[in-house]
Amino acid sequence: MNRTSRWWATSVALAVIAASAWLPQPAAVASTADSVPRAYQHLDGAMDEWALAPTLRLPSSYHAGYLDFWDNSVLYDDALVMIAYANRPATDPQRSASITRAKNMGDAFLKMQANDPKGDGRLRNAYGPQNLFSTSGVPNIQTSGSALGNMAWSGLALTHLYNVTSDVRYLNGAIKLGDWIINNTTDTRGAGGFTGGLNSDGTKIMWKSSEHNIDAAGFFGALYQATNNSKWLTQSNRAKTFLASMWNSTAGRFEIGTTNDGITTNTNEYIPEDVQSWAYLLTLSATYAPALQWNIANLEVTDSSVPATPITGVRFALQTNPANLSHNDKTVWLEGTAHMALALKCQGSTANQAKSATYIQNLQRAQDAGPNRDGKGIQANSRVGYSGGDDTGYTSLHTGATAWYVMAAQGINPFKLGSVC
Repeated sequence: MNRTSRWWATSVALAVIAASAWLPQPAAVASTADSVPRAYQHLDGAMDEWALAPTLRLPSSYHAGYLDFWDNSVLYDDALVMIAYANRPATDPQRSASITRAKNMGDAFLKMQANDPKGDGRLRNAYGPQNLFSTSGVPNIQTSGSALGNMAWSGLALTHLYNVTSDVRYLNGAIKLGDWIINNTTDTRGAGGFTGGLNSDGTKIMWKSSEHNIDAAGFFGALYQATNNSKWLTQSNRAKTFLASMWNSTAGRFEIGTTNDGITTNTNEYIPEDVQSWAYLLTLSATYAPALQWNIANLEVTDSSVPATPITGVRFALQTNPANLSHNDKTVWLEGTAHMALALKCQGSTANQAKSATYIQNLQRAQDAGPNRDGKGIQANSRVGYSGGDDTGYTSLHTGATAWYVMAAQGINPFKLGSVC
């Protein structure tokens, strides 16, 4: 099955669906100037849950609600948090403190990489943040696979950290991850590109994901920007070539990727939101701008389960599997809504700027009035539901969604070093 890079906690075997209740008396939506600092406070609190500075630490990805029991720190989420910290604007009085936090997380990445059982430059999909390292320095691995997307995002985060600190240790760690991706996922079938990485049992994932190749293209492009070494530009273009092969010009959107043969386009699963918005953020190409409109036309929904506080945004995907068409419900995927808010802001047309502002306002409404709210973090979803995916999504506060909100509100494009749109 062609999966995207994030490791949904809902992919953990969950037998019970526990709906999180919306709380009464919704608060008024705050301004971005007030909302963004509170979002950073949620990330700070999550990071300090299990240990305090100077201990190396990572945040649990989910808090409150049903997924509060699952204490794993997902590498993709950690990378987003690190990028959000590293790129906190220079005008923000908390910038220095956030960079210190980013460095602490970066040092944890480097220690996990150096002490990994394989010792070949990889990281793992998820770690246990409570007792992150043993007394001998061995990392607390919880999910031992190494998905391409997770490796690329972690390398991208380290490259961002190098960009703001000039500490070559972070660049060297990113280069090791880049070499691991080349050595373990390069593929010559069909349009080339990169395969999905390694499963937890060490076997190779044979399908190729459009999202993963976006991640790889962005990471390799950042390495090229940081080093001026044409090796990385070649690899970035390799991933972009595969991505271009997934462009459906008739529909104005991207396909999800290939089946296990590495050639046949997978049209039997779903059409994901993130591939459309991330491809635009990666390339900033007018050729791919129609994918943003495809998302709006096909994925935008309003969750009116609480009439006093309706939430408008996008779903995770458009389900195309005939057995799962009922999964195209009215659940808003708040992380994806932040993806779209940022991509629309970067595209810059008057209409898209207005739509971006609407999505950001709805994210702030979820922050202030949504289920499991703490007035700081952003939930994974507006309600318990499928949001077009294969698995149930939940309303727990999510570091990944919160970091994407911070980037969207501030115009930080994670695929470009130092880029603000």
